[in-house]
Amino acid sequence: MTCIRRNPFLHSPILFPLTVALALLLLVGCDSSAPDTDGDGVADILDAFPMDPTETSDFDGDGIGDRLDADPEDATRTSYASPGPYTVGITTLEMGDRQLEVFYPVEEGAAEGVERASYDLIDPFPESVQALILLQAPDINASIDLPAYRDLPSSRYGPFPVILFSHGSGGFRRAYSKYLSGVASHGFVVASLDHLEWGLLSRLGLGPPEESAREAGELILSALTLLGPAAPHTSNGRGSGSGSGIAA
Repeated sequence: MTCIRRNPFLHSPILFPLTVALALLLLVGCDSSAPDTDGDGVADILDAFPMDPTETSDFDGDGIGDRLDADPEDATRTSYASPGPYTVGITTLEMGDRQLEVFYPVEEGAAEGVERASYDLIDPFPESVQALILLQAPDINASIDLPAYRDLPSSRYGPFPVILFSHGSGGFRRAYSKYLSGVASHGFVVASLDHLEWGLLSRLGLGPPEESAREAGELILSALTLLGPAAPHTSNGRGSGSGSGIAA
């Protein structure tokens, strides 16, 4: 009778995979021609983020690099309480009868020497109403500074996931700009819709007539089309009215 012995090394759930990984690491490390797309010194085959030079590993496999992960050993815990690694740009795109405010990661160093963006509390009102407010009750207005910069070039490390944000009743597209800037700093393109049908002006009786009202679903599809790969990309990231390609 022939006795076949199992090789304890080949069948070890720990030793064999570790040895193969080490051999692969040494092999790639000795090959200067191994592709390194993002130029971070880690070959693509070993890089968890081959298109992002700021990240190379993702220990818990949650899709968030260890450098930014609040708990890199626990895939169930991620914190966005603090600003992310990206400087944030903000641009305004035209949607026909309304506008779309877009927050996005910008090219590294693009914000140097640039003044931060801001908006006024009276921005939702027509210019004629704004003039009346400033004349009769100027203290009502205030300028809100944002942790973002207007119309800067988008980051080369995209594409980025897209988040569409809808304000609540009585709001407008810029009302949550600080919050949305913080989200974008973690590597997202955040588009804030202007729902004129239930926004601030509508609650004051200044909304669009019923025949001009647009369904929320149609607005979402229009915004995605505006942000998608087919939208023209401008060299300076400015919204030209037809799209900027910043999510492409």
